[in-house]
Amino acid sequence: MNRHDPRKDGTRLATRRLIRAGAIVPTPCEECGAERVETHHTDDDDPTAVRFLCFPCHRAAHRKPARPEVRNIWIRNIDLRLWRQVRAEAHRRGVRMADVLEVACRRFLDDHDAGSVTGVGGGRV
Repeated sequence: MNRHDPRKDGTRLATRRLIRAGAIVPTPCEECGAERVETHHTDDDDPTAVRFLCFPCHRAAHRKPARPEVRNIWIRNIDLRLWRQVRAEAHRRGVRMADVLEVACRRFLDDHDAGSVTGVGGGRV
């Protein structure tokens, strides 16, 4: 049951009924081919708009992709002390580390002209 969006409950219930009736046939994971799958709803109002994904692929489908320029800056510029500080801050706040990194990267990009940012060893990012 979804406490945040009750309309999704009806869609999920309808999907389960369609699967039990044989109108929708589960297939192996669409991403990796695993046999044990979950339903991923691509449209919360349509019970037939589902993809079959294994647990890890289903979780990945819900994650927001990181902006490539943000990821590259962190890979090239981060040092171990800063990494530990970010990890500790994420743990203290009870949030995902990726969210803390995203905010820090935005601040970094706002503070520096993207063309003048240099990576470790003086290479341009």
